Amino acid sequence: KNTIRRWQVRLSRLGYSHGFGVQSPTVYRFVRSVVDGHGCPTDMCNGLDGLAEADADTRRLCRLYARMALYCKPERCFDIAADTRLRARAIASAWQLCAVSRFDKGMTAAAREAMDESTLKNSLVMVSPCDNAESLTDTVMDKADNSTLLILEGIGGTERMRRLWQRVADDHRTTATIDLYYCGIAFFDRSLHKENYIVGF
Repeated sequence: KNTIRRWQVRLSRLGYSHGFGVQSPTVYRFVRSVVDGHGCPTDMCNGLDGLAEADADTRRLCRLYARMALYCKPERCFDIAADTRLRARAIASAWQLCAVSRFDKGMTAAAREAMDESTLKNSLVMVSPCDNAESLTDTVMDKADNSTLLILEGIGGTERMRRLWQRVADDHRTTATIDLYYCGIAFFDRSLHKENYIVGF
């Protein structure tokens, strides 16, 4: 079932591959380097404990997050409500100068308290589907600065997450947004034009 869905998503987005249709030079470079992996090591995350046993979507996302960490070189990463530790390990293995803070689904209140204007500078914030996804996302959008990146996982999985992603993409606090179906990436850099890009992944 997952394999069929994966191919359906890929076929529906063939026209949006390799940065096609992305007008912003900054976002285009991000798409080619991070999403497509152009110029990145091909063996990223190889040997990461537990990755071989994970499903194909999880493996692809972990490699995406590792490329993102290598490209953005964040000081901090907030990993919120993930089912496994794999993505936090992937980021730590790619960019060892990143301080990764992981919060389980029962610790979302602590995650909100840990995020403020100072800790969100030059940070990646990854939010998985959870009961408090909306309030967590609002906290990030309220306190983010130009260098913050918000990654919302599972935006193609449920109607609730699709609605949340649409709200993030439409919100005046975000600028460019990238819809990869499996996750959405929101920028807060005020030098970027407001635009939502659908990208094949």
